[in-house]
Amino acid sequence: MNTTLFCHPQSLATDQENFHITVDYRNQEPFFVLVGKRLLNHELAQQYLTEGDADLTITLPFSSPDAVFESVHSSSVRSRLDVALLNPYNNMTIKYFSLDCSFLKTLTECFSNGTMTALKVESAPGLNPGLLTLSDPTCGPTYCDDRFAYFHFTVNSCGTTRKFINNVMLYENEISLPDEHEVKLNATMSSEEEYQLKVSCYYVANITRTLAFLTRPRDNEPFAETGTCRLMVRMTLAQDASYNTFHQEDYPVVRYLRQLF
Repeated sequence: MNTTLFCHPQSLATDQENFHITVDYRNQEPFFVLVGKRLLNHELAQQYLTEGDADLTITLPFSSPDAVFESVHSSSVRSRLDVALLNPYNNMTIKYFSLDCSFLKTLTECFSNGTMTALKVESAPGLNPGLLTLSDPTCGPTYCDDRFAYFHFTVNSCGTTRKFINNVMLYENEISLPDEHEVKLNATMSSEEEYQLKVSCYYVANITRTLAFLTRPRDNEPFAETGTCRLMVRMTLAQDASYNTFHQEDYPVVRYLRQLF
């Protein structure tokens, strides 16, 4: 049995989101495929498996729950996929292989209107991304699931700090686990670790941009066509020259000459 492992982000292929594992199973007895911790059943096979005459190819996204995140950096995620071929009669391992690759992934985006978005990837067993916060503990994820936490905030909120470096403004914040939750998580782990990600945005403090535009005369000047319509007009009479109060329904209004002069 021959096994070919290749990771597209490190090749010239255009697919930068997936693991690809090809297994040549000629002259091989029947076997089960274990992807991560799950057996490749009919439902998973429809998602991941492509079968040829004498080989099969497993194509699996790096963000799949069957893959394991090993490390997270500001511009990449390192993910690992474990695959085992099992004997269907006694569940003994016929062949085991593991593939880990770094995938380019933008975890922080900075926008010109002063907003920042950040994505925190679950990189430790038992970590609930929904419990993560920014430097201000009241700023939780805008969206989260069991593997990702997505934050959207402005540079003047959620405890974001600012400092000047020459002609550049640097805004920074941190995504981390609140102390009380980190203590509980570390109690279940063999080592104490900090689960945080620093997000940074750089803005040029003084910059001049040149904009070019061209004008040309119009072929036809805009004009309004003559039309007919019904215009509703309502007139009210003020009680004095201040025009602050008006007569309501007490018409006709009677005034004597002596009142006017």
